[in-house]
Amino acid sequence: MNREVGKVKWYGGFNSKTGRPNDYGFISHMTNSEDLYFNKRDMKCSENSLKQDAIVSFYLKTVNNKNCNINYQSFDINLIQNEEDLDVIKTCALSNQVIFWQPIFNKYLQTCMSNKNQSVDELIALCIKKFNLLSTYQKDSFLQSLPQELYLISKDIRKLLQPQQAIKIFL
Repeated sequence: MNREVGKVKWYGGFNSKTGRPNDYGFISHMTNSEDLYFNKRDMKCSENSLKQDAIVSFYLKTVNNKNCNINYQSFDINLIQNEEDLDVIKTCALSNQVIFWQPIFNKYLQTCMSNKNQSVDELIALCIKKFNLLSTYQKDSFLQSLPQELYLISKDIRKLLQPQQAIKIFL
Protein backbone atom coordinates (compact mmCIF):
# COMPACT_ATOMS: atom_id res chain seq x y z
CA MET A 1 0.00 0.00 0.00
CA ASN A 2 1.48 3.34 -1.07
CA ARG A 3 1.14 6.65 0.68
CA GLU A 4 -0.82 9.28 -1.22
CA VAL A 5 -0.67 13.08 -1.19
CA GLY A 6 -3.42 15.66 -1.05
CA LYS A 7 -4.57 19.01 0.25
CA VAL A 8 -6.95 19.50 3.18
CA LYS A 9 -10.18 20.86 1.78
CA TRP A 10 -11.64 21.43 5.23
CA TYR A 11 -11.58 19.96 8.70
CA GLY A 12 -13.67 20.50 11.81
CA GLY A 13 -15.84 23.53 12.25
CA PHE A 14 -19.13 23.77 14.09
CA ASN A 15 -22.04 21.55 13.09
CA SER A 16 -25.26 23.51 13.62
CA LYS A 17 -27.39 20.35 13.29
CA THR A 18 -25.71 18.50 16.14
CA GLY A 19 -24.59 21.53 18.12
CA ARG A 20 -21.07 20.10 18.35
CA PRO A 21 -17.75 20.54 16.56
CA ASN A 22 -17.15 18.24 13.57
CA ASP A 23 -14.45 15.62 14.05
CA TYR A 24 -14.03 14.92 10.33
CA GLY A 25 -13.03 16.61 7.11
CA PHE A 26 -12.12 16.10 3.47
CA ILE A 27 -8.89 15.94 1.48
CA SER A 28 -8.54 16.78 -2.22
CA HIS A 29 -6.36 14.08 -3.77
CA MET A 30 -3.24 15.31 -5.58
CA THR A 31 -3.74 13.26 -8.74
CA ASN A 32 -7.51 13.00 -9.13
CA SER A 33 -10.48 15.18 -8.32
CA GLU A 34 -12.07 12.88 -5.76
CA ASP A 35 -12.57 14.27 -2.26
CA LEU A 36 -11.58 11.84 0.46
CA TYR A 37 -13.26 11.64 3.85
CA PHE A 38 -11.19 11.42 7.02
CA ASN A 39 -11.97 11.30 10.72
CA LYS A 40 -10.08 12.79 13.66
CA ARG A 41 -9.05 9.31 14.81
CA ASP A 42 -7.26 8.80 11.46
CA MET A 43 -4.77 11.65 12.02
CA LYS A 44 -1.14 11.25 13.07
CA CYS A 45 -0.63 15.00 13.46
CA SER A 46 -2.21 17.63 15.65
CA GLU A 47 -5.70 18.58 14.59
CA ASN A 48 -4.70 22.25 14.94
CA SER A 49 -2.22 21.78 12.10
CA LEU A 50 -4.87 20.52 9.66
CA LYS A 51 -5.95 23.86 8.35
CA GLN A 52 -7.49 24.41 4.93
CA ASP A 53 -4.93 23.88 2.12
CA ALA A 54 -2.42 22.04 4.36
CA ILE A 55 -0.55 19.42 2.31
CA VAL A 56 -0.80 15.94 3.82
CA SER A 57 0.21 12.37 3.14
CA PHE A 58 -2.06 9.42 3.89
CA TYR A 59 -3.11 5.89 3.04
CA LEU A 60 -6.37 5.02 1.29
CA LYS A 61 -8.82 2.32 2.22
CA THR A 62 -12.02 1.30 0.50
CA VAL A 63 -15.27 1.39 2.41
CA ASN A 64 -18.79 0.43 1.44
CA ASN A 65 -21.40 3.08 2.15
CA LYS A 66 -25.05 2.47 3.08
CA ASN A 67 -25.99 2.08 -0.61
CA CYS A 68 -23.28 -0.60 -1.11
CA ASN A 69 -21.22 1.81 -3.23
CA ILE A 70 -17.46 1.72 -2.83
CA ASN A 71 -15.89 4.92 -1.51
CA TYR A 72 -12.35 5.77 -0.50
CA GLN A 73 -11.37 7.03 2.91
CA SER A 74 -8.02 8.40 3.99
CA PHE A 75 -6.25 7.33 7.17
CA ASP A 76 -2.87 7.67 8.86
CA ILE A 77 -2.90 11.36 7.85
CA ASN A 78 0.21 13.42 8.49
CA LEU A 79 1.54 16.79 7.39
CA ILE A 80 3.84 16.47 4.40
CA GLN A 81 6.65 18.15 6.35
CA ASN A 82 6.63 15.15 8.71
CA GLU A 83 6.74 12.58 5.91
CA GLU A 84 9.62 10.08 5.91
CA ASP A 85 8.68 7.99 2.86
CA LEU A 86 11.18 9.01 0.17
CA ASP A 87 8.83 8.11 -2.68
CA VAL A 88 6.18 10.48 -1.32
CA ILE A 89 8.74 13.23 -0.77
CA LYS A 90 10.01 12.77 -4.33
CA THR A 91 6.46 12.79 -5.75
CA CYS A 92 5.79 16.14 -4.10
CA ALA A 93 9.19 17.62 -4.90
CA LEU A 94 8.86 16.81 -8.60
CA SER A 95 5.31 18.16 -8.90
CA ASN A 96 4.82 21.30 -11.00
CA GLN A 97 2.18 22.54 -8.56
CA VAL A 98 3.91 24.93 -6.15
CA ILE A 99 1.50 24.15 -3.33
CA PHE A 100 2.67 20.50 -3.33
CA TRP A 101 6.42 20.85 -3.80
CA GLN A 102 7.23 23.98 -1.84
CA PRO A 103 6.67 22.61 1.70
CA ILE A 104 8.89 19.57 1.08
CA PHE A 105 11.45 20.70 -1.49
CA ASN A 106 14.25 21.51 0.98
CA LYS A 107 13.85 18.14 2.66
CA TYR A 108 14.10 16.51 -0.76
CA LEU A 109 17.28 18.44 -1.64
CA GLN A 110 18.91 17.60 1.68
CA THR A 111 18.01 13.92 1.31
CA CYS A 112 19.36 13.74 -2.25
CA MET A 113 22.56 15.53 -1.33
CA SER A 114 23.26 13.40 1.72
CA ASN A 115 22.38 10.12 -0.04
CA LYS A 116 24.04 11.18 -3.29
CA ASN A 117 21.19 9.49 -5.17
CA GLN A 118 20.95 12.31 -7.72
CA SER A 119 23.74 14.24 -9.39
CA VAL A 120 24.38 17.78 -8.22
CA ASP A 121 23.87 19.02 -11.78
CA GLU A 122 20.40 17.43 -11.84
CA LEU A 123 19.56 19.04 -8.51
CA ILE A 124 20.74 22.44 -9.72
CA ALA A 125 18.62 22.12 -12.87
CA LEU A 126 15.64 21.15 -10.73
CA CYS A 127 16.19 24.17 -8.44
CA ILE A 128 16.25 26.51 -11.43
CA LYS A 129 13.10 24.91 -12.83
CA LYS A 130 11.33 25.34 -9.49
CA PHE A 131 12.57 28.93 -9.19
CA ASN A 132 10.94 29.74 -12.53
CA LEU A 133 7.58 28.38 -11.32
CA LEU A 134 7.46 30.83 -8.41
CA SER A 135 6.00 34.31 -8.17
CA THR A 136 8.38 37.20 -7.57
CA TYR A 137 7.31 37.27 -3.93
CA GLN A 138 8.16 33.58 -3.43
CA LYS A 139 11.52 33.64 -5.22
CA ASP A 140 13.46 35.44 -2.48
CA SER A 141 12.53 33.02 0.29
CA PHE A 142 13.11 30.05 -2.01
CA LEU A 143 16.65 31.21 -2.81
CA GLN A 144 17.41 31.81 0.86
CA SER A 145 16.24 28.30 1.72
CA LEU A 146 18.59 26.50 -0.69
CA PRO A 147 21.60 24.72 0.80
CA GLN A 148 24.72 26.90 0.63
CA GLU A 149 26.59 24.07 -1.04
CA LEU A 150 24.55 24.65 -4.22
CA TYR A 151 25.61 28.31 -4.34
CA LEU A 152 29.23 27.34 -3.99
CA ILE A 153 28.99 24.80 -6.80
CA SER A 154 26.74 26.55 -9.30
CA LYS A 155 27.21 29.86 -11.09
CA ASP A 156 23.70 29.47 -12.51
CA ILE A 157 22.16 29.51 -9.05
CA ARG A 158 24.38 32.39 -7.92
CA LYS A 159 23.16 34.39 -10.95
CA LEU A 160 19.59 34.16 -9.60
CA LEU A 161 20.55 36.16 -6.50
CA GLN A 162 20.17 39.89 -6.11
CA PRO A 163 23.39 41.49 -4.72
CA GLN A 164 21.88 42.03 -1.25
CA GLN A 165 20.72 38.38 -1.16
CA ALA A 166 24.21 37.16 -2.03
CA ILE A 167 25.69 39.16 0.82
CA LYS A 168 23.09 37.80 3.27
CA ILE A 169 23.65 34.20 2.18
CA PHE A 170 27.44 34.27 2.11
CA LEU A 171 27.80 36.04 5.45
